[in-house]
Amino acid sequence: MDIREGIKSQFLDLGIELSDSILDKCVEICVLHNIDEDAFVETWMAYSVTNLEGEAPTIETLSTMERKEFANKSKNGSTNTPGSRPSTTPLTIYNKTPTSSKKPAVENWNRLENITPKVSGCFYFSTY
Repeated sequence: MDIREGIKSQFLDLGIELSDSILDKCVEICVLHNIDEDAFVETWMAYSVTNLEGEAPTIETLSTMERKEFANKSKNGSTNTPGSRPSTTPLTIYNKTPTSSKKPAVENWNRLENITPKVSGCFYFSTY
């Protein structure tokens, strides 16, 4: 499925039917900013709910969203595609005790039973 059909399909799933001119603008934004249709529709929905009370896209609102949401990302060179994300290194865990040296839960429970004070009888507290 190409970008145009993907965008059209996703907006239809949301109950929004786009005109050809609006669909062309959506495709233009995706191509210009190197984003896929999923990221575009998600960004539009977040922008629309936050700023436009969930309004359907128009040429004007798409242009405004493009300036606010994608202009800074393009200047910084970041996009929303997996290949453009910086690589990460795995988390290093220091001072990890091997699991074989841990005490079984039953042993810990028994140790707590031995140090917990025992109370006999029933106590009734009254505020009178």
